[in-house]
Parts: sequence; C-alpha cells; structure tokens
Amino acid sequence: MGYSPYGFLIEIDDTVHIDVKKNCIYRFHDAQNSSGKPDDISIGVLYINNTMMSLLSYLLIHSQNKFTTKEEVLKNVWDEHNLSSSGTRLWQVFTNLKHKLLLLNFPEDFIEYEKRKGYIIRHENIMALYYQNTDEKKIKTTNASHSRRSSVFINLRQHA
Repeated sequence: MGYSPYGFLIEIDDTVHIDVKKNCIYRFHDAQNSSGKPDDISIGVLYINNTMMSLLSYLLIHSQNKFTTKEEVLKNVWDEHNLSSSGTRLWQVFTNLKHKLLLLNFPEDFIEYEKRKGYIIRHENIMALYYQNTDEKKIKTTNASHSRRSSVFINLRQHA
C-alpha cells in the first residue's frame, strides 16, 4: 500500500485548502471588526481542470524554494499522463492557473517562472496532505464521478 497526494494546506494571510481529487481550491477568510472579533467569514471556491491541478500539485511538491525546469514539468505533468506536451501549452496552462489563483487573492508572485532556471514557489507555509491507498476500485469509482463544476464565492456575515 502506498500513499497518494490528497491535497495541500497553505497559509497566505488566510487558510487555503487544495483538494487534488476534486480539482478544487478553497480559501477561508476571517475578517475582524475594530474590536478584534470575527465579523465576516468569506469562503472562495475555485474549480480547475485536471491539467492545471496536476501542474499546481507538481509545483507545490517539487518547486518549494527550489527551481524545477520546464523540461521536468513537461515530462512529469504532460508526458507521464500521455498528454501532448509543448512549451506553448505549458505556458498557457501556467498563465491561466496564475490568473485563477489571483481570483482567490493569492500573491501575484506565488508561483514564478525565471527564464533558463524554471518554476519556483517562494512560500514557506505549505503542507502536503496524503492518504493511504487501500482499495483501488474505490479510488477509481471516485475519480469517475466528476461532474462539470463552476467557481463559487460565498460571503457569510456573522450575526451577534
């Protein structure tokens, strides 16, 4: 029995949870009033496609405070999944991913690309979450049940 990535927890002013299997990113924001008590709770939910999630997961695991080359990303995100890889396709997915992360107020420089060096995430508070593989049939059934989703942003006001 091995371990597979379930997701990630990231602290960026707020808590961000990335669910790899559901291709979903959740951001929880607790706004405080002038007395320091919680006033608003905002929840941002963003769904991304499989390729974007594979790219994001790969970079979160392999590029935290170190560079990952474009060739490594193409091989491990595209080629290993029998997808047609190209620098143009990588750039499109990377750019779209960065735009989507900005919707959840990620810092603009959360993931960076430096020419001739590669991709890097210069952020300390990233925790990878794993689950133990126990039943392959159960995992495959879960993956097959994905339906089309959209992004949702919710703002909950707490009442005293």
